[in-house]
Amino acid sequence: AGAGTQVLPAGQTLNASGTTGLTMALMAQGLQRLYDRGVVVNPLDFTYVHSPNALRDILEDSGATAFTSTDFTNSNVMQAGVVREFMGFSWIMLPDKAVNTETGILPIVESTDRIGTYMFHRNGVGLAVWNRVSAAIDKRPDKNNTTQVLVKTHIGAVRIEDELVIEILVDNSES
Repeated sequence: AGAGTQVLPAGQTLNASGTTGLTMALMAQGLQRLYDRGVVVNPLDFTYVHSPNALRDILEDSGATAFTSTDFTNSNVMQAGVVREFMGFSWIMLPDKAVNTETGILPIVESTDRIGTYMFHRNGVGLAVWNRVSAAIDKRPDKNNTTQVLVKTHIGAVRIEDELVIEILVDNSES
């Protein structure tokens, strides 16, 4: 309910051919496009949403020494196995497949096995959370009286300014 897609303008997509994985050059190009929009740069106003394959690609990128070396960053990517912050972005990794489904969370271009990853400024997207959260705890007699917890709420997100959202298409094939 309420789910849908709206294609970004062509100028907001990088690596449209999707023939390469994520590289430092693509990250820098996307960041430059956001800076060119005149956004105020504050720490962690930027978010990058990526797939596990995109993380693998950038760790294998020969230009990514600054990404993995403690000489350039205090984020020890190689020990943690995840990236929390880098290049002014909060990094969020979403799994390739939603739990118990074959559907990916990030959009995949079916014919080419490219996956969309997104960088955005916080003013480019909006999030609404309804204050009314309902919770219920009950026992399930059909499951040996196992406790069942149910929490419900309504949440919605929308792109507010296309210019503050950059899509980077990356090769999603296993290497």
